[in-house]
Amino acid sequence: MQIWSCCTVTLYGRPRSRRDGFTLIELLVVIAIIAILAAILFPVFAQAREAARKSTCMSNQRQLALATLQYIQDYDEMFPGSTDKSSQLNTDNGWNPVCDVKQPDGSPKCLYGALNYGGTRRGYSYTWEGGGTALVRPYFKTDAAVFCPNQSKVDAWYTARKAAPEYGFNLNMQWLGRLAQQQYPSQKTMFIETFNSHDGQYPFNRYCCWKRGDLQMNVLVAFLDGHVKIQNLGRGCGNPAIWNANPSCQMWQACNSGPPPKYNGCCPENYGCSGVSGNSPDFP
Repeated sequence: MQIWSCCTVTLYGRPRSRRDGFTLIELLVVIAIIAILAAILFPVFAQAREAARKSTCMSNQRQLALATLQYIQDYDEMFPGSTDKSSQLNTDNGWNPVCDVKQPDGSPKCLYGALNYGGTRRGYSYTWEGGGTALVRPYFKTDAAVFCPNQSKVDAWYTARKAAPEYGFNLNMQWLGRLAQQQYPSQKTMFIETFNSHDGQYPFNRYCCWKRGDLQMNVLVAFLDGHVKIQNLGRGCGNPAIWNANPSCQMWQACNSGPPPKYNGCCPENYGCSGVSGNSPDFP
């Protein structure tokens, strides 16, 4: 039986206001549930975004690796910027300052031009005699292939140190000489991500220059055979434990690592210029 009045409704003998609402306790419960769900889902969303950025960066590195391999086929299997005297110390090669990003105007006089990204005109950082990315540029479609989605973090890192913006990759190709010289194409670096953009275990930083043996961060590495993967740098020949355990590492060194076994240079585990160690692998 229902009895209607202007203010209340009696349903089965129980008075109820016509204008129901949530109690404070009910609101607090709903808010608590939403907060719990947000705490669970936000990290998942962040991981999904980072996975997407990593996939994009891997794709970009893969494009650059394939472009480099195409260049090699057109130029007698010589890596960009290399000569027959590469892959040995002391090399006769030297930096070409005209094509270096450290030029304040973005290296407009560089024979191969400059890259534009993020509103910044950039020179070809870490090019060897005008080589590296500059020589490979005709083999990939857009300038964006040289940059990862985390490039803004890279730029911020340099800006905080009042340095000119550079790329997120360090090129090893100019040290390598000819492809036929390489005995470990799946274990030797073609180029390497300079920052640990996809490693949440370490604060965002460069892989160079750590005390020898302390470098354990994970970065994206493109290898000479063209494959790209996340590589833990602590498993390379620059690590004393790996160096001692692998005979193939005994002649390994980088351009600024100093000679083995002392490795007293400024960057003892610089896989971005390990081509000077000739036929030694980077990651046995």
